[in-house]
Amino acid sequence: LPGTAITFALVAASDAGLPYQMASSLGNGPIPIGTRKLELSPDDVIVASTFGKLPTVFQGYAGVLDAQGQATAKLNIPNIPALKGTRIYTAFVTLKASAPFGIANISNSFLFTIQ
Repeated sequence: LPGTAITFALVAASDAGLPYQMASSLGNGPIPIGTRKLELSPDDVIVASTFGKLPTVFQGYAGVLDAQGQATAKLNIPNIPALKGTRIYTAFVTLKASAPFGIANISNSFLFTIQ
């Protein structure tokens, strides 16, 4: 619902201790990354969520996975009734300099609709 928050439990056990970057978008892409793909679309929401443009909305979208390969992030949905019906796709990547394109792994995308 508008005015509520969604907390995401990020899990990538094989990437414990690595930095991660989460992103949200209004579409499911894909964005090609070498031979892999990120199931998000390049839009204004992905820019805002990855570049810290709305830090009160996209919280914990970047960080480091703990020793178990876990982290949490939160999306605070603005209390704007016009957002009802909006579909949001969210995913994250883990980062490692020696990996192709600096990306160790890409999560599955998660879809939800604002009610």
